[in-house]
Amino acid sequence: MRVSSTGGRRPLDRRTFLTATTAMLAADAAHAIVPADTRQLYQAAFDALLQRSPETATAYGFDTGPRAGLKQRLDDRSPDNRLGLYQAIVDAAPGISRAPSHSGPRDEIFRATALWLAEAVRPFAGFRYGAMSGSTYPVPYVVSQTEGAYQGLPDFLDTQHVIADRADAEAYLDRLAAFGPAMDQQTEKMKLDAAAGAAPPDFLLDRTISQLQSFQTLQHGPGAPLVASLVRRAREKGIAGDWSPRAQQLVDGPIAAAAARQIALLQGLRPGARQAAGVGALPDGAAFYEACLKFHTTTGLTPDAVHRIGLEDAARVSDQAKQILSSHGLGGM
Repeated sequence: MRVSSTGGRRPLDRRTFLTATTAMLAADAAHAIVPADTRQLYQAAFDALLQRSPETATAYGFDTGPRAGLKQRLDDRSPDNRLGLYQAIVDAAPGISRAPSHSGPRDEIFRATALWLAEAVRPFAGFRYGAMSGSTYPVPYVVSQTEGAYQGLPDFLDTQHVIADRADAEAYLDRLAAFGPAMDQQTEKMKLDAAAGAAPPDFLLDRTISQLQSFQTLQHGPGAPLVASLVRRAREKGIAGDWSPRAQQLVDGPIAAAAARQIALLQGLRPGARQAAGVGALPDGAAFYEACLKFHTTTGLTPDAVHRIGLEDAARVSDQAKQILSSHGLGGM
């Protein structure tokens, strides 16, 4: 399972940098760095982004005040929402591109960032498989040994869903109630992807099935982490109530049932699974890879060019290592 080392809000690593930059559109717009009409455009896009991804609102602390209702919801993981929060940026891009250009350098950075994001994610709407993992970066399989609600949501609920009062504890239960349906949305997406020829290879299916079974075992019965997190933090804040039975009922009921359905689908895919790894074996796999490469590197480099750079860097580092070892009399190792 994924483990957070932050114990709180989402860390600003390379996988979340672009999302955080998008959040800055609204934060700085509030300080009047751009004209009012453009600020309204950015603000509307930002509000739409948060509505599409309540989990992002929680991760960056925007689930308070007038947006407190977002704390009760999870992201939409349905097949129709494969672009996740980025759909809001794609929808806003035409208006942003038509907005008057202003002299402020920060305004131009925001404008360029939003338009680049829209251009980079738009191709993924055209593939018959894949989605944005956690509304952050593209993946070919919505459930795998590293992806899926079963992987990300337990850590999200434990480390990012703040519990400071009774309303927060009730919102935690609301999100537990939405956990099973979130898994079912991804199960449905996997069915469609498999029908499009994009089921995971056999070794990934094996690992994913094993980890889902571990998830079932870990989250079953007394002491289940999803239950213990709520109970512990409510007690620490002095929030009265017996939270365990309600949470346990959701974990042992809808969540366990959704996990069982997901395992059954994966097991059904296993007999006909391919052995080949890599998206190159998928329909339009080369195009999918190239789109992922552009998104992750923000360059126009081709896959062959990136591979060549990697080989050259590996050779350079290897030569440096040999020289260092040799200077210490270890050249024969």
